[in-house]
Amino acid sequence: MEKYVILEQIGEGSFGKVYKARRRHSGLIVAIKVISKHGKTKKDISTLRGEIKILMQMNHENIVIMIDAFETEKSFCVVTEFARGKFKFKFTFCFFEFFEFIRGIIRYSTR
Repeated sequence: MEKYVILEQIGEGSFGKVYKARRRHSGLIVAIKVISKHGKTKKDISTLRGEIKILMQMNHENIVIMIDAFETEKSFCVVTEFARGKFKFKFTFCFFEFFEFIRGIIRYSTR
């Protein structure tokens, strides 16, 4: 977290809290989603790591760009572009829920 200055909390969802922050070296305004590891199984944590790797590769105009991701002892921190519009903001809040949907499609299509 030392690379960022937290400016304010901008939301809270089922997976964690979202903060507006500024990157120290560039001044870039970003959104940081902090996802607690508390109550998560080893499998959940492994799944989150895999989903973060996938999100780092995604590139679409309607999905916020993931800039950075890191892990602390107690949480995962996912850094994305700060999207002012409601549409992109919604994706910031629910990208892990999106992967649950994708996993369901993959399970269904491999039957």
